[in-house]
Amino acid sequence: RTADKTFPVSSIALSPDGTRVVACAGARIFMYDSLNGNLVCKPLKGHKEEVYCLSYSHDGTRFASCGADKYVIIWNNEGKGVLRYSHSDSVQVVVFNPKCSILASCTNCEFGLWSPQE
Repeated sequence: RTADKTFPVSSIALSPDGTRVVACAGARIFMYDSLNGNLVCKPLKGHKEEVYCLSYSHDGTRFASCGADKYVIIWNNEGKGVLRYSHSDSVQVVVFNPKCSILASCTNCEFGLWSPQE
């Protein structure tokens, strides 16, 4: 699949049950059904600048994105942004704990630990 011909894909994440794939290109996020490769919804547009990283939660009910706009966004599986955290610099990496709902994010000089609740 091609996410966006203008921007390269910078990150991809697979849901724990293997049914969804999320990919980011530029400031947009694309949600795919991994079984047939079709887009699940319109591209998600919560970030204002390039998205760098994606991570699925351990239970597969949500995923996180982060990027150059200094934000971490938590998304549900319907593609709705449900929470947003900010840093003082562009956020390079975001990752969910594989055992619980704790989320870690980091910039070049700081990190955050979050307990996302919808």
